[in-house]
Amino acid sequence: MVIKQEEYSSGTAMIRIDGAEVRRLRESKGLTQLYLATAVGVTTDTVSRWENGRYPSVKKENGLKLAMALEVDLDDILEREKEIPEESGPQEGASLADSPGVVSVGEPAPRSHLKIYLLALLVFAGGLLSWFLLSSREPVNLRSVRHLPAHSPPGQPFPVLVEIITSGNAPVPLLVKEQLPPEITLLASVPTAASTEIDTIKWLQKRVGEHQRFGYLAKFTGNTSTAVEFTGNASLRKGKKLSVVTEGQRKFSPAPYHFADLNRDYRLDDDEILTVYDEFTGLAGFEIGIDEIEEIWMGSGYRWNEAQGQFEILP
Repeated sequence: MVIKQEEYSSGTAMIRIDGAEVRRLRESKGLTQLYLATAVGVTTDTVSRWENGRYPSVKKENGLKLAMALEVDLDDILEREKEIPEESGPQEGASLADSPGVVSVGEPAPRSHLKIYLLALLVFAGGLLSWFLLSSREPVNLRSVRHLPAHSPPGQPFPVLVEIITSGNAPVPLLVKEQLPPEITLLASVPTAASTEIDTIKWLQKRVGEHQRFGYLAKFTGNTSTAVEFTGNASLRKGKKLSVVTEGQRKFSPAPYHFADLNRDYRLDDDEILTVYDEFTGLAGFEIGIDEIEEIWMGSGYRWNEAQGQFEILP
């Protein structure tokens, strides 16, 4: 089998997908074009053009997201060309019946071959039935919880962490979305989001285990002093789509207090630093300024210097 792969002059890896197979897989799983478009980060019109063969060449990264949303390997949706080997017919003077593996018309196939075919068919059917029964019985639950500070000064980075709790071990696709208020600006995400827009962050991954975390750093850049509200949801698919609204902290206010200072007394006590470690650490590569937090905790307090836009730690 030959897999078509192209490369633009810019170095972007491109692949050619089989639009008819994409449509067949989507319809067999009861998925909509809108679901695929959301999972990949494109428009429904683009998905329609893929399926109709009008845009057969796509970015490899989009092909990987598309395969994940369809719950198949990338190889299963690629356009292929069959290599047809040169046929070596019977030698001159030999009859067709003399060719090896050819059964004459009216001659029954060897009985041993029929037994092998039947046995293979039974084994395949039994395995398929076992897989279906086991996968359908495995319960899958989904819960999404947001850890968000209640406040932080304008312009200061603060962390947001989304905790995904599931049951079962099947590596089903997981889609996590966060809607940001207009006054909030995204600075970074861990792991790197599959798609980021002005007000939306999307992660698309295979579920790994029963506990996963997704984090991002943001800052308040609005002109209001009133609280703003975060929203989001998480979805996974195992036979059918399961979607939940993200629970936990939703409201955030701009205020001259460190995000770890829960009671707003310009100090960090033991309970507050333990809360920080419990809610905002444990995600590799997620930087939350833990050194500054520990310095404030070990000192006598802090104050917010609005003119310089930074915290001053008191000895």
